[in-house]
Parts: sequence; structure tokens; C-alpha cells
Amino acid sequence: LSLQRMENLYNRDMLTNLYNRHGYEMFFTKIFKECCEKGVPIGVMMIDMDDLKLTNDNYGHAEGDYSLTTIADGMRLAALHNEVCLRTGGDEFVVLAKDYSEEKASIYVKSLCDYIEKCVQRDKKVYPLSVSTGVCIKIPPKEASEDQDAIRSFSEEYLRIADAKMYEVKKSLEAMGHSVKVDDRDTLRPGFKFAEWELKGVPVRLARGPR
Repeated sequence: LSLQRMENLYNRDMLTNLYNRHGYEMFFTKIFKECCEKGVPIGVMMIDMDDLKLTNDNYGHAEGDYSLTTIADGMRLAALHNEVCLRTGGDEFVVLAKDYSEEKASIYVKSLCDYIEKCVQRDKKVYPLSVSTGVCIKIPPKEASEDQDAIRSFSEEYLRIADAKMYEVKKSLEAMGHSVKVDDRDTLRPGFKFAEWELKGVPVRLARGPR
């Protein structure tokens, strides 16, 4: 195997071809240092697929893999501001970006959810496919750029913040039971349920195929 091929095998997730947790460590350090030097915000976004186990148990692991790869494809297509897309666990994904903002994060989430909606409708899936997201946007201190221990500490801190925000969204959705008002597009697409609303300023969507 070539060195490049070996690096890809080490840093990439085999199912989705996104970067994996090893890739996260590599890219976080690089982006963190660049943001330190330029004094601009770093963005760390957590994306969690909702109910992967439910999909696997009721529709089979092939459909679970379909869901994961659909999310991964949508993440790549949504990366209009040089976001780095990663899968860090079974149903967990991360986005890293430099010079980031709430506006860019909102655009990213909207684009991702648009793609999921399109795929669920096109492929006539009968089960829900949705994601919950949370983002941490911080300007890192310049003095931390050369301290590996500090970089590792900030990496863990930013992930915790994004993860906490993501679970806040997930709990809010569970509390609502996903029962939100369906927008007008539902009447234009018979049998396709699509809900969209805002939670703390971040657009959240649930796509569900024909019943």
C-alpha cells in the first residue's frame, strides 16, 4: 500500500469515507492554530443521527447504513465554507471550520437537512431520518497555539459545549414528540411529512418518507 493509501485508511471512516476520530485530532490542531494566529473563531459542530438503533432494529442494518451515508453525503455537499466533515462514532458526526459564525452554521444545517429531505422523498423511505445538531463557536487564545496540552484541552471543551447544545435540541424534540406544525410544502407533496422550525435560532428539520 502507498503511504497516501495507508494515511487514508487510518484517518477515514470506511462506511462514509468521511474523516474519522484520528482525522479529527489532526484537523482540530491545524484549524485551532490557524484561528489562534488570525484571531478568528473556530467552529465545532456536533451532528447526531436520531434513532439509528430504531432503524437498525426495525428495518435492518442496510437501512441504517443508508441513513448514515445519506447524512455523510449531505454533510459534504453542505460544506460551502471549507468545513471539514467527520464521523467520530456510530451515529455521531462532527464538523470543524475556521473563521466560523452562527450564520454559517445555520446555512450548513439547512443545506444538510434539505439534502436529507430530498433523499428520503426520492427513495420513498418509510422511516424517519433526522439529525440533531449543536455548535460551539469560540475565538481561541493566541497563547495556546503552541501548547499541545492546551490544544487537547480546548478540543475536549469545545466538543463538550457542542455536544451539550446538541442534546438540548434532542431533548426538546423528544419533549415535543416531533409534533410540530407541518409547513405548506406538505400539501404540495402528498404523503411526505416535513417539519421545520427554529430552536434557539438554529433551524431544525425532521424528514419522513411516504406512509
